[in-house]
Amino acid sequence: MGYIEGPVGPHRHLQDQSFTEEIEDYSHEPGGYISVTCLSIAKEAQGLGLGQKLLTALKELALEHEREGINLTCHDYLIAYYEKHGFFNEGQSQSTFAGETWYDMVWEAKK
Repeated sequence: MGYIEGPVGPHRHLQDQSFTEEIEDYSHEPGGYISVTCLSIAKEAQGLGLGQKLLTALKELALEHEREGINLTCHDYLIAYYEKHGFFNEGQSQSTFAGETWYDMVWEAKK
């Protein structure tokens, strides 16, 4: 029906190499950010709140493991969706992945 995935890294904003290269595993290190590289919901399951449930579960995981937060990049038409779920738009990303324009979104864990 749906899934969310991504590595833990030290950077506040998602790095392009997270999509294309084998990156260093920081999950054993304290802090850092969970970088969402994919959030996907099957067409027939869209609109049922599964994306919200996956984001909520990831936030709980971030808090449990004392991460600084969660980051992701998205297209402009998804900014409002992520803002609704507590992410802040930190502006146009330096990412040029797939030749697209992306926006940096960050959810900060409340200490």
